Parts: sequence; C-alpha cells; structure tokens
Amino acid sequence: MSRSGLNDFLSNTLFRRAPKNTPSLPISPELRSTILKHFPDANITSSPFRISITLHCEEGDIVMNIKDGDLNIASLSKCSGQSGTQMLKKMVEMAREYQLNAVRLGDASTIYVPSSAYGEEGCDLPLSTLSILLTGQSWYQRHGFQSTTDEEDRKHNEIIRQQPFYQTLQGRDQEWTDAFPDSPPLSISTTDMWKWVNNTYLRPDVLPCDHRVTLLQTILNKTPLQYNLSRFYPLQQRGGIRRKSRKSRKSRKSRRK
Repeated sequence: MSRSGLNDFLSNTLFRRAPKNTPSLPISPELRSTILKHFPDANITSSPFRISITLHCEEGDIVMNIKDGDLNIASLSKCSGQSGTQMLKKMVEMAREYQLNAVRLGDASTIYVPSSAYGEEGCDLPLSTLSILLTGQSWYQRHGFQSTTDEEDRKHNEIIRQQPFYQTLQGRDQEWTDAFPDSPPLSISTTDMWKWVNNTYLRPDVLPCDHRVTLLQTILNKTPLQYNLSRFYPLQQRGGIRRKSRKSRKSRKSRRK
C-alpha cells in the first residue's frame, strides 16, 4: 500500500506554516461550547490555518484540528475508559453538530500483539491490511470513512483475498510452517488463513511478541493490496449520511400529494 495519501494529508493539515505575524483564527463561543460538550477536557488552541483540539489520554494524545470547514483527525486512541470506536463516533457527532463538511484522516491504524505490548516497537501490525484481508474492508471503512478509489480497490483486493495463501507467502512457505506448525494447508484462501490466525492467536490475545509476530508483520506489509490511506466521512446531506429532518420528510410527502 502506498503511504503517499497519508503524507499528503499530514502535509496539508498539520505541518503547513504561516508567514510571521499572521493572526490566529478566532474561536467562536459556539464552537468552543460544541467542542467542550463532547470533550470536556479538551485543550483548544488556534493558529493562522487551523483550530487545534488535543485530548491527553492514557495511551497517547488524541489530536484533531478544524481547517477549511473539515474536522481532521491526526491521532486516535482509547481515552478515559472509552474505546477508539466510541471516541471516533463522538468526533463525527461533534463535527455534524457544528455543521462541518466532513471528517478527514490518514489511516495509520495499528494493533499490538499481544495487546499488553502497546507502543512497543516491532509488536505492531497494520490494522488496515489485516482488516481488509479478514473482511474486505478496513476498520475505518466499516465506520463510514470513504475514499475516491474504494470501488476499484475493492475489486483488486478481492482477487488477493481469494487466492491460495501460498501465493501470498511469496516463497516463505517453510518459514510459515516452522512458525505455525498447526497451520491449515497453505492451499486455502488468503482470507481463510488470516481468519485462522485471527481466531487462533490474535483475538484470544495469546501470541507473544516474538519471531511469529515479525513474520506476520512482514507478510502483511508485502501483501500488495490497494488502499487509499486518506479517508473522509462526508457530513453534507448530499453525501447520503446525514439523516433527513422530520420536516424535510414531511414536505416531500406533501409535495407527492
């Protein structure tokens, strides 16, 4: 997977610098109130190009910014007893309430094996790749985040998901059978093998961070999936995600009469 989309996202939303003496964007009382309603402990700051929102969490800071009518998520983690999924939903709701155009992010999601090794180098697996191989969609896709190339990517990735796993191994057959002697036959599909890995080792959280994790990491990183790391969640009504109001439904019904 190319990381160019993620790099472009970071350059455009996080690292752009303003000329000296450029005034910071104003933070309206309405915006401050909306942010604090959803995130009471948020630290809100302003710069010439964006309004930044930071949450200090036990597994690392959550960082967001509002720029050009979009909410950009720079980092996401568990926070104050709430899962990453719960935090993501709160971000979308906050953006919707303030009537922003979209929520945008660069998908750098990872999982750690075992989960107790969170943050340790070499114990992380790319969640987007793993999730696509398991289900056909990334974690962010399942939560409504899109890209302009999703349909084309899905067709490409489905071929890889259904091919025999020995093709995905690219010559690492013996290394795989040595690491996982209880493995099903390498002739099963790639997606079925990853489901076995997930159900046997990852979901029960019984695999230590050893050479087997390194092998899983190498195979995932070399699997030639297509996936645009730059994701967006549209909030405009024309995007089909925001719910129509009761008033608008009633007016359409009246016109049909």
